[in-house]
Amino acid sequence: MRFELTDTSKYPGRAVNDPDPAATTTQYPTWYDFNGYDFGLSATQAVRSYDQGPIAVLDSADGKVDGIYTIYLHSYDFGGRTRLSATHPADTNIKDVIWVPKGSGSNGIGSAWQYDSSDVRLSANGDTDAVVFDKKVSSAAPLGDGFSNFEEYRGILYTEGIKGEQQHMRLNPNRKDLFVRAIGFDAEYPFAIGDALKNAGIDVHDITGWGHDATEDSSFYTYYRTGTVSAFGPIKVTGTGTSWVQGWPGFEWDFRLEEEGQDNPWIPIEAFGGAETLYLHDQQQEKVGGPWPYTIRMTMPHINVLTVRLDRKMVGAFATEDGYITFLDAKAPSAQNPTGSRRWAWTTKGLSHTASREDIYGMASALKIPLDHYFGDRPYQKGTVWEGGNWRSPDMTAGSLDMKLSPLSKCEDPKDMGVFIDGFMDEAAGALLGNSPNGWWDGDRRIMIRDDWETMGHLNPFDIDNDGNVELPPADDPDDDNYDKQHDDQERPYTKARVLQHTITHEIIHVLARSSKHTANEACVMNETSLNWKRDDYLSDEYRPLLSIHNKKR
Repeated sequence: MRFELTDTSKYPGRAVNDPDPAATTTQYPTWYDFNGYDFGLSATQAVRSYDQGPIAVLDSADGKVDGIYTIYLHSYDFGGRTRLSATHPADTNIKDVIWVPKGSGSNGIGSAWQYDSSDVRLSANGDTDAVVFDKKVSSAAPLGDGFSNFEEYRGILYTEGIKGEQQHMRLNPNRKDLFVRAIGFDAEYPFAIGDALKNAGIDVHDITGWGHDATEDSSFYTYYRTGTVSAFGPIKVTGTGTSWVQGWPGFEWDFRLEEEGQDNPWIPIEAFGGAETLYLHDQQQEKVGGPWPYTIRMTMPHINVLTVRLDRKMVGAFATEDGYITFLDAKAPSAQNPTGSRRWAWTTKGLSHTASREDIYGMASALKIPLDHYFGDRPYQKGTVWEGGNWRSPDMTAGSLDMKLSPLSKCEDPKDMGVFIDGFMDEAAGALLGNSPNGWWDGDRRIMIRDDWETMGHLNPFDIDNDGNVELPPADDPDDDNYDKQHDDQERPYTKARVLQHTITHEIIHVLARSSKHTANEACVMNETSLNWKRDDYLSDEYRPLLSIHNKKR
């Protein structure tokens, strides 16, 4: 029997994101042809071959006539296709031809794929991934994510960790694909994203721990090192013979100066200004003279990756912020507000850097310092008592021992001014003041000097029950019967990780929308007011049309 391959595909690489050895250093096997045939024939299973045939095969390996002919078909591409023909050895009119995989002759996609197995086949070049809406809306989001239907079928390659087991993932042609990477997060500050994007029809792929079997160091990056650098910092980098392309993406790639004996950090690139100019996102110590070798770290083509950083240096998103929580005002107990209330604000915990161009992502940042202060600041001292014209230090023998922040109606400082207020009582107004509510003056007083919070303070106004989880909306009385229902999520408490996840989700969506706008929808993660920390699973229909997901060929 004679076997032969015809119309065999010759797609570059094995999947959408295989790096081109002509453009970067790779470590493909010596037998592999990056731009060669995607199928080959061999009469022996152990032999890797690109042979298209014809190959004559006997009907039995041991010379016996049994009518069984064996040929080995080797595949080198997850989207490859070929036509395999088998011809009778004595009569060439007896011939059979099949497409491998089945169905790929019409549009290049195997008909066993669950997204293209119907009578009406997908257009191979179509790109119709769609944002999902809760309700019927008049304006839909733009279709597509940069991967054609065929590219979604062909899929991507990666390894779980550096030099881990190779994985192949076909993508969904009906859902947009967003790739993200996390920088600076750890077990204490875990990287996690809420389900708001997932529920809007977007599959989010975290490539942070991924590697690739064919890159020079088995990471999920390729590297560019043409030319040298003659000037560096604080923001501008000047090159010599670097041949940088002005259309390369900012925020997605990183820069590192390679100085002998120094292990310099990777710095996000904000923009390319020309063939010998780029701009860093973070300010650096200025250096001149050179020449210095350098490396640009690029995420795998043709995948665009949105970077999410845990910024450990910024104290706030705005110049007026210092990271700490801030006292705004207090409402003393009254007939209308029997417990009284304290009002505090926190420093902004996230920041989005939106890109000026539609074909690149910006960068999302969560800010560690404000997050730590939100949970860790202790501006209230527990159990102090006013005696003899002075505050008695907390010895935990006077006042409440429950280590909860008592409402102002049970404190010696009902106006939350940090001072003893003698005789503050209005029986006619029904305010519960003085010793009567609990038998003690609690004296949970506000510490006026912020430097004393960490050494003298015990209680946080955003965590009045002192269980390590914040309340939102803020609460006034930890013993209120409706406290848990109104101010906390009992199934998923507002831990630091939960608040961080909400912040990450919110800032990523700002980047995708290339907008700082918010919505009035109180269930939406992009609501203009922070109502609670459980909205990161929902994005309103008003905001979904703004999302821009792309994976550009560069």
